[in-house]
Order: sequence, then structure tokens, then C-alpha cells
Amino acid sequence: MNQYIYFLEKSDIQKIKDELIRKGVTGDDLERALCSRLCDLVDIIDVTLFKTA
Repeated sequence: MNQYIYFLEKSDIQKIKDELIRKGVTGDDLERALCSRLCDLVDIIDVTLFKTA
């Protein structure tokens, strides 16, 4: 869960982005969220679908 989002597959990054937008995260906050780690988003979205080895 300490995996940085930008190391994930592009399709997973897009799914995360879509989910963040659905939760109301936009603009600079969205860009910061996409540069963070999965564990940083656990309070906002369900990151269990994106867990890496």
C-alpha cells in the first residue's frame, strides 16, 4: 500500500482518478492525490482494488 500511484498501470490510475472525481476531489487537490501513495487515499476511496505485491 506504500506504492506510489504513478507506478501503477495507466488503467488503474484512470480508475483512481475517476473515483476521486466522483468523491468531489478536483483541481490541484486531484493532481496532488495522483502524485501520492495509495495509503494516502485510504480515507477517501477504497484502495483495496489497487493493492500491489
